[in-house]
Amino acid sequence: MGTRNAACRESISGVLQPGLVLRSEDDYVVGREKVREFARGILAMDPAHHDVDAARRAGYADLVAPPTFTAVVTATLIRDMLTDPDSGIDVSRQTPIHVNEKITLAAPILAGDVLTASLTVTAVSERGGAVFLDTETSLRTAAGELRSTVLTSILLTPHREPAHSEPELVGAH
Repeated sequence: MGTRNAACRESISGVLQPGLVLRSEDDYVVGREKVREFARGILAMDPAHHDVDAARRAGYADLVAPPTFTAVVTATLIRDMLTDPDSGIDVSRQTPIHVNEKITLAAPILAGDVLTASLTVTAVSERGGAVFLDTETSLRTAAGELRSTVLTSILLTPHREPAHSEPELVGAH
């Protein structure tokens, strides 16, 4: 689970507030096989995602992760934010919908990078019973080098019946 910044900890009264910062507690080590697996999963066929020699010929020290690889690292912080009991969000009564994302790469994410993430809530608004939530997540190497900034918008829509924790499988007994 991510850790909160001390400045915002006292300002949260059961509702997410702009300025809340969550930081990853653990470093994320980008592995070659994770890069390859992710690239295959999204059909990213550039040889620099799959072959170390091809990546080096292209001028990189190791395999290059596709830009959307940022989701692998940022998803944990977003989940932590949405499921934090102090957030005011009840995922059994609200459905989170990922509506928009903008990834700005400062430098490619490479196999071997050790990344940390810092998520900041930038805006929270409510309209028609739905909550609109905007975040900015920075991914940095252990040396502090910025790799990417990810702007994310999430819509939390209300539903009347509490959601089931696990989907029911049709025909399962």
